[in-house]
Amino acid sequence: MPSFTLLLDEAIELPEPLHAKLASRFTVAPWHAADAITRAQADTLLLHSRVGEADLQALAQCRYIGVRAHNTDYVPIPLRRDGLLVQGIPQFGTESVAEHTLALIFALAKNLRQGHEQTVSGAWHSGMQLNSKLSGKTLGIVGYGKIGQCVAQMARAFGLQVLVAAKPGVPAKDGMLPLEQLLRQADIVSLHTSTKADTTPVWDAVLLAQLKPGALLINTARGSLIDYDALGQMVLDGRISGVGLDVYPEEPPQLDWLNHQRVLCSPHMAYATDSTLAAMNGALVELVLAWAATQAS
Repeated sequence: MPSFTLLLDEAIELPEPLHAKLASRFTVAPWHAADAITRAQADTLLLHSRVGEADLQALAQCRYIGVRAHNTDYVPIPLRRDGLLVQGIPQFGTESVAEHTLALIFALAKNLRQGHEQTVSGAWHSGMQLNSKLSGKTLGIVGYGKIGQCVAQMARAFGLQVLVAAKPGVPAKDGMLPLEQLLRQADIVSLHTSTKADTTPVWDAVLLAQLKPGALLINTARGSLIDYDALGQMVLDGRISGVGLDVYPEEPPQLDWLNHQRVLCSPHMAYATDSTLAAMNGALVELVLAWAATQAS
């Protein structure tokens, strides 16, 4: 018989075998559709969306939150209470996110959005902006973990020159450059930093203004890294050549400037390949089962 109550975020679609595994140990209920009593009595929550203060207050007896992501910032640290374990999963999808990053770069450089729209409308190439040749351009990578390194490897294969930013407050080494120097040189800047680190820079209007004129900016990391209002103003003012985004401060985003011709968006799906999601779901379930095994019946 199940001995715990588990709330499952409706954003997570588990195949039947994984549901059956959970049901062997948990009474499973949908998170947002659960009534107040079920939420208050739930022991565990598995999620893939942001949690607010009211959400955590409603989970009065929750002792475990499993996040279907490597980074656990869906549950803000100031909101976490004693006795509540927040656990992420191992990092999956490195190649998937790196491929998506390169796809955004190529789509912007080759004007694929405008090209598609003008082809189907019959406008053909009338008034189209010329494409950019990527080979020989300089890609600046900010955040050189597994994904940043994979992006660098793929980019070099296409003939891009790669620069890597040193961590803020840490002396530059191994060929890395101070961030400000990288921004002055890079034709394309791609963000791969985590919001876990206190040293992560806030990409506000001052920092964004240091981008090389005509640069492309790509963010497949975290929406909270950038001041999107400041970025939108740069787009509208024509101070940046193009922006490729997969993550946003609020999801789904409500930002009018995302419709701009030189902005290309995807709905937080860089990681979302069939093989990556299968691995993430499996790890999420195994970790909560392992937690349950450590609890007294």
